[in-house]
Amino acid sequence: MQPLTLVFGLLLIALIRVWRLRPFPQAAAWWLLAASGTLWMASAPITANALVGRLETTHQHYSANCELISDRSSVVVPGASIDAYVDSDSPYEILGRDSLTRTLRAAALDSGKQMFYVLGGGQTSRKLSDLMAAVLTEQGIARDRIVLESISRSTIENAQQLAALLEPAQTPPIALVTSSLHANRATATFSGLGFTVCPITVDPLYSVSAGWIGFLPHIDALFKSTQAWREGLAIALYRVRGYIT
Repeated sequence: MQPLTLVFGLLLIALIRVWRLRPFPQAAAWWLLAASGTLWMASAPITANALVGRLETTHQHYSANCELISDRSSVVVPGASIDAYVDSDSPYEILGRDSLTRTLRAAALDSGKQMFYVLGGGQTSRKLSDLMAAVLTEQGIARDRIVLESISRSTIENAQQLAALLEPAQTPPIALVTSSLHANRATATFSGLGFTVCPITVDPLYSVSAGWIGFLPHIDALFKSTQAWREGLAIALYRVRGYIT
């Protein structure tokens, strides 16, 4: 039993009691029913996993590019979230989970020859790229093989700033390390500027919903639905603006 399940149950009881009251505006009852249904759909694991699963698999048609990856390929790591005001100087505590997992996965790709391009700025004195580079150096990657970009604040700006550092037409395939949910938009955006991209994904949200429990509201499912909703809107916006097709 999760708190969210309890809230949903109480809302359902309230809806039933209100529905039985007479007189009661029928439209209000339908709005309550719609709100309850939306809450259930957004917080049920079975629907949340379906949403994130669809978004996390759409980048797979780029996987053939991974056969072209070599020691000459650059490793590109776009930043994500940051807690710029946490009371710590450790990049492991300041970086958000998504930024940290991407950085650690990128470090695991090191063969001792690649260049690492770390992308991301911020609105405070603590820059994403600086913190991610600190993690990379702690993982044993020489500082002279790390190139920082600390201006960009979005995926399209990440790609544009990388294009200013690397000529896409003359650049071997890049390994783009990002979150599974973000991989489709990121890969399409970088590809749209001429890069040949091999997506390397981390931190997948999709999981299998087990039996009837998958129909019960759960806070983790609500988080997944929220992330899927935001990413879906971002993909739609990028298509409208012509960043991706």
